[in-house]
Amino acid sequence: MISESRGSRFEQARAIVSELLDHLNADYHYHCKNHTLGDVVPFAHKLCELEQVSEEEAELVLVASLFHDTGFLQQYSANEPMGCQNARTHLVSCGYTLDEIERVCDLIMATVCPSGPGSQTPGHDRLRRILCDADLATLALPSHLARAEALRLEINAVGAANGRQPVSVRSFFEAQVAVYRRHKYFTQSARKLLGPGLERNRAEVLELLDIIDDEQSPNL
Repeated sequence: MISESRGSRFEQARAIVSELLDHLNADYHYHCKNHTLGDVVPFAHKLCELEQVSEEEAELVLVASLFHDTGFLQQYSANEPMGCQNARTHLVSCGYTLDEIERVCDLIMATVCPSGPGSQTPGHDRLRRILCDADLATLALPSHLARAEALRLEINAVGAANGRQPVSVRSFFEAQVAVYRRHKYFTQSARKLLGPGLERNRAEVLELLDIIDDEQSPNL
């Protein structure tokens, strides 16, 4: 999808991000290196192909997918502006123009979830919609329960460091049901590719809550 000349600068950016993400807090069990390089970047690539965006557009989406969570290196909440700062710091050396870097930052800011996961508002911009879909593709994967538990552990670790009480399995997955019900993939390609998995996983979480209820019920 990306030509050799463009691929060279993208690979430089990927190498930079790979090294940066090695320094993420070990308590970030969900927002880890694999989330970016193993989930978001590959899904961004797939969706760019399915949506048939241009080579130039696809490259910017992929670069944004690389940097979108690097802000976690600086702070946990409202990390997206820090991700933009990291992109501005490193992408010039890879050969990206200032206009391209600002477009990357615009895409990163589309991943902000103002009221929790599934609340992104990318508008009608196709590239922003692709990145948002790639960022939450894990909701539709067969491994979603393990990913969700990783997120719960991460939230509890961050919360403990700030004096907050831990989130129980029950309350966390109740919130997850709301996420599955609220979330809609934005691009037609993601709805076809990921929509069935999202519905299946929502049903699986509801079943999990029933099991938790049964285990917590007193024996009669």
